[in-house]
Amino acid sequence: MPPANPADRPPIAVPGDAPRVSFAIAVRYRLDENLGARGRATLYRAYDLKTKRDVMLCIMWPEAAEAIGAESFEREMKAAQTLDHPNIVPIHDFGSAYASLYYATSPVTGETLTARLKRDRKLPLALALPIIRDVAAALQYAHEQGQAHRDLKPDAILLTDDGAKLTDWGVSVAMWQAGTSRMRDMGMSMGITQYLSPEQATGEHEVTGRSDIFALGSVAYEMLTGEAAFRGSTPHAIAAQVVMATPPSPSQVEPSVPPHVDAAIRTAISKKPGDRFASVTAFVEALENPFYTSRTTVKMRTPASSTPSASIAFESGAPAPTGEPAPVPRPSTQVPRPSTGISATTTPSSSPLVRAITPARASMANLLRASASLLQRASVALDVKELELMGPALDEAPPTPAGPSVPEVSVLAPTPIMPSRVVAPPPVTTPRAGPRVAPPPPP
Repeated sequence: MPPANPADRPPIAVPGDAPRVSFAIAVRYRLDENLGARGRATLYRAYDLKTKRDVMLCIMWPEAAEAIGAESFEREMKAAQTLDHPNIVPIHDFGSAYASLYYATSPVTGETLTARLKRDRKLPLALALPIIRDVAAALQYAHEQGQAHRDLKPDAILLTDDGAKLTDWGVSVAMWQAGTSRMRDMGMSMGITQYLSPEQATGEHEVTGRSDIFALGSVAYEMLTGEAAFRGSTPHAIAAQVVMATPPSPSQVEPSVPPHVDAAIRTAISKKPGDRFASVTAFVEALENPFYTSRTTVKMRTPASSTPSASIAFESGAPAPTGEPAPVPRPSTQVPRPSTGISATTTPSSSPLVRAITPARASMANLLRASASLLQRASVALDVKELELMGPALDEAPPTPAGPSVPEVSVLAPTPIMPSRVVAPPPVTTPRAGPRVAPPPPP
């Protein structure tokens, strides 16, 4: 049976660490179980001898600790300790042990999103959306406090009975503050590159919360499709994909992804930060809004008879992405409209787009013809009124043959038209003046 007092449990060895590091950590913590590697650290289940509670202890690898630096690590850990949110794993303690750095967090029971995806490969929207919502709530809170995660990935998302929780706050920020060039010189990667934003992959220091939106969109892409949005055989190949390539639409990889979810994810992983959502809350609202449509160029699936890899720009008229053929223009003919000065274009009925808009075009044509008929009737009424007002002046006009008093105005009824063409309204006969009485001849 295990000892009743947690402090009496025998410690375990710290594999790969120098004996003096193990001794320095053993003064404060008793290591109970090695949980394996997480990021650039080794995770242990431990017992805090000072506060008398169980914790999760992360001991940074020596090369990572050297790249970060103790000063930068301490500054960012103090900032991370100020975060208090139910979806963020709190940091209780941190410190340095000779050439190594460590930090302790609350113990969390659950599995990482990485382990879940390894087992199930992908998740249905009903299960993925609550995870995205919890992570977005944590990110939104941190962004409002002026902090960004900068290393969001499935391995940093813990799935617990109380929902999804984010870990590793402060570590990735400390690495960026230490300088990306320093880490490259040491041969280290800034993170799992398929979730890094393009501005991070290119080494830009101006990284904001929209980088977290890109990472969350990439995680959502993988959860729903079972495949990473950006893939490659090496970290450099993946970084090149992140910076230059446009991944397939999520609905192309997994047809069950709804159109509005597809559009929201594509907006979140836009190359330019300004093309992404302004906040993670806006991203979640788009995922839950069935009427959301992307404002960027989206790669769409096309029928077999159409040109492959064609792209369609929604609402923005943006050009096709680099490396993809532009849509092939279809032939069109010009058909004259009624006297409005507007020309109509008809497209061969084989196009699905034309079949969709033809009824609307026909309705608009009927409306234009009805409006023209009303205008013509009003014009006739004005002409008759003008003739009545000019009656006295017409008394001096020369005699004309007798005829009907006021001829009827003939207006033809609108003729039904085919959906693919517009017929001009028929001509309208103009009224003639009534009989005029000649004055008596002079004596």
